[in-house]
Amino acid sequence: MFASVMLVAMMAVTSSETLTLHMDYDASYSHMIEEGKYEQVNYYFDWLHERFWAEDAHTGKRDIQIRLFTFGGCNMTTEQIIEEMDKEGFRPATVKELLAFGAEFPDCHMDGETVALSRIRIFDDMVPSIGPDKWDYNPGHVYRSIGQFAWGEKWGESLRQNTASRAHFRFLAVAS
Repeated sequence: MFASVMLVAMMAVTSSETLTLHMDYDASYSHMIEEGKYEQVNYYFDWLHERFWAEDAHTGKRDIQIRLFTFGGCNMTTEQIIEEMDKEGFRPATVKELLAFGAEFPDCHMDGETVALSRIRIFDDMVPSIGPDKWDYNPGHVYRSIGQFAWGEKWGESLRQNTASRAHFRFLAVAS
């Protein structure tokens, strides 16, 4: 067991590129959705995201340092990924930071899911995401969709099989 955990940790690949993102933590949820020009929003969960929007302790405007972490085909738990981020001096992004990232880099989410591993309690513990989605009535077009995944997921091959339209996962982190 210990050897397999070490192997997963050694196989973890992080993007070494750190980017600067201008954040307006005082912007409203609806403004961020509009600013990001998201084509598909799960309105059923909108009121829940709004509820957690107010719980984010960050306020004001400032530049933050962000990085996307990727882990290949490893089946890592949410906790293992957060541990890897922490080793590099990063923390999981919040919903606000994820939506600002999506607005700044709109094409980033067209080939896979970008996930913020900040826990949101909806009916179960969830994490927000931005990713590609396809609708049956317009099969040639890929939409940018806001959604969520369960907190306790194993982020790897087994999850990808259940989400055929998502090529891979990236985890947005902020320098702590």
